[in-house]
Amino acid sequence: MLGDHVVKPSKKAMERAIEPEDKKRSKFLTLSESRAAAVKEKLRLLSNLSESRFYTFDRSDIESIFSGIEADVKGAKAKFEAALQKQEKSASQKSPDADRHR
Repeated sequence: MLGDHVVKPSKKAMERAIEPEDKKRSKFLTLSESRAAAVKEKLRLLSNLSESRFYTFDRSDIESIFSGIEADVKGAKAKFEAALQKQEKSASQKSPDADRHR
């Protein structure tokens, strides 16, 4: 029957669900390093536009560019901070010593 079909998670999904913390940490470090390097490279390329022999710009252009970038950086950092707080809260609730320190 059509309604009796059970969807099983893929092998990859199951592996992700039980990934050890050290593997997750390693994956984070690898990805964050390469993505941070890509952002830095893009900023270096953006700074090349400051060469006034080739480009014309004014203060409002600079303010527009960097206020947008700063807002994006602030938003990204806020996501990390929120996730870290959630992790810390979860860890303190799981810890058997958590009740003793209150």
